[in-house]
Amino acid sequence: MSDWYGISRNEVRKQGGYKFFKRYSSMEDVLRNMFPEHKWDPARFAEHRRAPIGYWNNQNNQREWLKKIGDQLGVKEVACYQLFRLSQSR
Repeated sequence: MSDWYGISRNEVRKQGGYKFFKRYSSMEDVLRNMFPEHKWDPARFAEHRRAPIGYWNNQNNQREWLKKIGDQLGVKEVACYQLFRLSQSR
């Protein structure tokens, strides 16, 4: 499913999928409706190039991103006291 993130609305239209966009406004909308069981990451869609407005205001989105990037960087454990100290220093 992750290959879909790199496919733009225009590419689908060129392949004859223009009818989808009479009902849906974006590739994200199409895929969320066609495959609701899949957990889609809005920040990864090609047509966005960046997260939708308000995306980073949601703490769950922030945590998911940190978890994903932490996994890629090899982070195994986060000590809660370190996060607390960091938040207090700001």
